[in-house]
Amino acid sequence: MSKNRVYQTLFLLSIFISSSYFADTYVDTFGRTYSYYKSVPYRSVARVTYHKTFSNIYLDDGSVWCAQGYLSKDEVLNWYVNDPIVIYPSEGGIHSEGYYLFNERSQTKAYVDISCSSRAGDLTYLSLIAIDYGNNIITVQDGYGQQMNFEVGSEHVYKLSSWNKNDCIILGWNKDIYTRNELYFPYILINTNAVDHVDCESIQFT
Repeated sequence: MSKNRVYQTLFLLSIFISSSYFADTYVDTFGRTYSYYKSVPYRSVARVTYHKTFSNIYLDDGSVWCAQGYLSKDEVLNWYVNDPIVIYPSEGGIHSEGYYLFNERSQTKAYVDISCSSRAGDLTYLSLIAIDYGNNIITVQDGYGQQMNFEVGSEHVYKLSSWNKNDCIILGWNKDIYTRNELYFPYILINTNAVDHVDCESIQFT
């Protein structure tokens, strides 16, 4: 498959994710429909603005990410509208930013902090609707009313004490950027109200 074909496929996937976050659904014994996620959580670039000391990346869900580092600020000069983006947690080290955005088209990344959450009321908006502290499970809901459950990794359970109902949630990936190696908790949930994230796994109840 050519690179152009790959980028076209990724773009179409990003449009699909924009219209619905979820990959599959199931119905419990009470007739309630839930969804679970088994795909790469793509977003897409809506626009990029450049300033003297930073750049802002606006994604299709309305969230805004600020790149202040010299290399990251300039890296996004070559990012374009509709480029497919995946959000990852920062590796730490010399980078103080909490996350990085990886551009699948250009194969480049920008270290960022979130400066504005996604738009409330949009169909892609994810809202925290329940926390099961006994089982470390978070339930979120999108603008379609679909619900999805995530099991939080034990190392991050303590963070849930500062998470609240109706907080805005953004879905990111927790996999190796180049090898796509599977992790036990392959996703992250970013809470824009608490300005924090947890590692998690998408689950369905049986």
